[in-house]
Amino acid sequence: MTKNEIDFIMTNKKHIVRDVAVINRFNTGSDHRLVRGSLNIYFKAERFRLMKARLRPTLLQTMTGSKTFQSNLENRFAAVETTTDVNQNHEYVVRILREKGSRFCNMQRKGKKSKLSEETLRLMKKRRENPPVTSSAKRALNQEINKHVRRDLRCSNTIDIERAIELNRGSKVFVQSLGRSHLTKLTTTSGEVVSSVPAVLSEVENFYGRLYASHASRPDPGNEDSRATLTRHFTEDLPEVSSGEI
Repeated sequence: MTKNEIDFIMTNKKHIVRDVAVINRFNTGSDHRLVRGSLNIYFKAERFRLMKARLRPTLLQTMTGSKTFQSNLENRFAAVETTTDVNQNHEYVVRILREKGSRFCNMQRKGKKSKLSEETLRLMKKRRENPPVTSSAKRALNQEINKHVRRDLRCSNTIDIERAIELNRGSKVFVQSLGRSHLTKLTTTSGEVVSSVPAVLSEVENFYGRLYASHASRPDPGNEDSRATLTRHFTEDLPEVSSGEI
């Protein structure tokens, strides 16, 4: 970092680097400044992610393709030239296992579901592949795409919040998926958008009240119960016990 602070700290996860500050008392002899910060890495989770197998065949895939998979591996290994280099042999083995395993398992890594609808993605594809010629057409297409993106994100966030509330999760859980520390806006049942904190809290309270309200009809005490009456098949009298039984 220079004196003008034009450099940046690049990371793929924003929670890794914390409390970054510049130490001005340390003189480096140039316009550079020493930076101090905290680096938070969850090593256990990172090791588990690296060791986790990406190919997880099902029981049916294992039973149906086991013999064919073994025969293909034998044929492929037989065609490989043997060398004295251990690293090269290891590279051959890993590459062959990955190629054959991905072909038989045919399992793709599950990613997050897109928040954008098919219509919005189709418009974006149209803008990339067949961009409009005139500036007015470009402006109209960009406005339409922006409107669709705002609508899709609003609908997706609403669904995530409602699902989190129904699963009885706290507010800190579903705001993580939104990428915000707190809710800034909510749309009421009447269609009005509220942004003040009291109005947002009032709408959340009303939603919880409607969600957990009891709509079951209460029984009428005047109606007779059609079920059979209960009869007592026991007695409260103590049985007689002789001295020999004690």
